[in-house]
Amino acid sequence: MSSLKNYVRFLILLFFLGEISCTEPYAAIDQHYDSLLVVEANITDSLQNHYIKLSRTNPINSYEKNTEKNAQVWIVSNTGEEFDFNENDDGEYVSTVEFALQNDKSYTLHIKTSDGHEYQSDEEKLPEEVIVDVTTTVVNNDSGQKGVDIRAGVIGTDDEPFFVKYEFTEQYKIVTLIDIPYDYSLENLIIDDEPTDDDCTTDFDIVYTERTENSSICYSFPTYSNNIVQGSSVGFNGNSIPELSLHFIQEDEYKLRERCSILVRVYSQNYSAYEYFRKIKELNQNDSELSTQQPGYIHGNIHSVTNSDENVLGLFNVCALAQKRIFFDYTDFGFIQPSYFAQLRLINIAPLSTPCPGPTYKDSIVELRRLNYQLYVPGVLHIFANPACSDCRSYGANVAPDYWEEE
Repeated sequence: MSSLKNYVRFLILLFFLGEISCTEPYAAIDQHYDSLLVVEANITDSLQNHYIKLSRTNPINSYEKNTEKNAQVWIVSNTGEEFDFNENDDGEYVSTVEFALQNDKSYTLHIKTSDGHEYQSDEEKLPEEVIVDVTTTVVNNDSGQKGVDIRAGVIGTDDEPFFVKYEFTEQYKIVTLIDIPYDYSLENLIIDDEPTDDDCTTDFDIVYTERTENSSICYSFPTYSNNIVQGSSVGFNGNSIPELSLHFIQEDEYKLRERCSILVRVYSQNYSAYEYFRKIKELNQNDSELSTQQPGYIHGNIHSVTNSDENVLGLFNVCALAQKRIFFDYTDFGFIQPSYFAQLRLINIAPLSTPCPGPTYKDSIVELRRLNYQLYVPGVLHIFANPACSDCRSYGANVAPDYWEEE
């Protein structure tokens, strides 16, 4: 949640500025700061393992990851159910079992840090669920560029006003320009530290093996939306929110070349959560106007049980999740197939083509191996291909996700 991180950094700066008079030098921001607990907890009615992030604020000039270690984290329902969370290697806390929130119950988050301080959220109930529809439309954006606009419309399930937050995940298929049939290794490798002299001692045995692992078809590592986008049914007729533009893909972007997938998630949340994120977004948009805009600390729904004067950042957000995934490519919109994202580069190296003084052809092969160039054609003439066009495993997984659909 990058917007929350931006808010945390800005809030720390405001704390410092609050201690600086108009005549004090700006260097005073290196003064003492309060290490505040930051909670990111987005728990839904989806049956899964849920994650909670705990961290501490850093000084304004520090960007190091400052996770809260060795805490006890659990959620309790009003009927006595308890869901425990354990810390994982990434500094997150993951539920020990899969669970889904129920709309006839309320829930409270509890945290006990390693120093014995205890924190607790307000009791929260699950909002009513919503229904989401995702569409694609060919448009020209504000810069006049033609492309695909991904939009989401939301319908409520009762007559009450509702408030939602939108997120999306993007993933696309990658097919390399060439398929590499071989793996190779440099055995018994000796590297000449001075390849330009007359010694030419670089030597190795090049070993070829048939490549058994797919390296030509991959599925990009997912990218996630990082802006706060919200909607409200207040002010619209009926119990719906009209379609909202979430993402634009230009017609010549590579991600349309093979197949692209967008997963849109819509979180139905209560009004307090909606207002909380609205204020964070407003704060981030005004973070260049420190002299005139100082909105200060934004209260969430988590407080310290140990010390009532301690501020806590973040929110225990209880949401009903609606989601929809779509697939498409350039043919769905009548576009010309986009170009590959890199130019194919083939390098031919013949044995003995560069004798002493070096660097010799063997020095060149060692360097190409270091740069992950792939062996396209072995033999008397070695042909190597740049990795961007011959090995997609650096750009994504070489096994299709379970949800992937072809035409």
